[in-house]
Amino acid sequence: MKNADIYQDVTDRIIRRLEDGVAPWRQPWLSIGLGMPKNAASNRQYNGVNVWLLMLTAETRGFDSNLWGTFNQWRNLGGHVNRGEKGTQIVFWNIKEETTTNPQTGEQKEEKRFFARTYTVFNLCQCGGEKLDRFRPSPTEALPFEDHDEAEYAIARTDADIRYGGNQAYFHKADDYIQLPNKDRFEMESEFYSTALHELSHWTGHETRLNRIDKLSRFGDESYAMEELVAEMSSAFLCASLGVENIFGERLAASYIEGWLKVLKSDRRAIFTASSAASKAADYVLSFSQSETEVVEDEFSIAGGGEQW
Repeated sequence: MKNADIYQDVTDRIIRRLEDGVAPWRQPWLSIGLGMPKNAASNRQYNGVNVWLLMLTAETRGFDSNLWGTFNQWRNLGGHVNRGEKGTQIVFWNIKEETTTNPQTGEQKEEKRFFARTYTVFNLCQCGGEKLDRFRPSPTEALPFEDHDEAEYAIARTDADIRYGGNQAYFHKADDYIQLPNKDRFEMESEFYSTALHELSHWTGHETRLNRIDKLSRFGDESYAMEELVAEMSSAFLCASLGVENIFGERLAASYIEGWLKVLKSDRRAIFTASSAASKAADYVLSFSQSETEVVEDEFSIAGGGEQW
């Protein structure tokens, strides 16, 4: 791969994650057993852009090890790369010394030239062999998690399909389920609940419920930013209603700000649309656990303005 292609590939991967609403260098849950990416053979940490390349892959694919190695390195350590596994390309800089001659004076001098070279590495999770067991993290005792009774009740009453495990949080629209990391992977209980309520807010937009996603299509390319804004606002409303500290919004809002600003500046009604939709999403979630008299319409809808959903 040419140097320019490497730069573009790295840049594109990070942009894609930001466009997905995730800052690669920031997660609201703990990656137990993970640290800076290391080479399994040398035990040296990777640095520079390789850190992001490997962390992006680990985060995307749910790897729970920070150890990486080439095909031959894993074989030399007594293991093997499992059949069908796809490696991750990383970049190393090589230095080549060349002697150049000045065509006018004939003077010679030594010059160092730097060029990038790619290598393919695999995570420990992609490898097998008993001799590699010494590298696998031993089970650690999970930190105690104290359930928030009101939030637990509200979430459970929705009967949403919530699945636990892995290293990602998202709502899968096509299969209509929410994926969350296990509770003990969050630093604080409030981070779990604010994350869960954010994804539950996305869940309300499904076509079988509030059917919101298609209604945001009028925002065109910015419809994704609008949906994230709705979910973020709805999560804040739910956290306030249930007495949960909204840590998720405080920590991750920055990764959405650019898109939100673009939407809000291009459409003066966008903030009203988002606020109204967020109120409806929060009310929908709470409607399963609260009586009708407890669920109040958002004030903008009461005033007769905004979108009709």
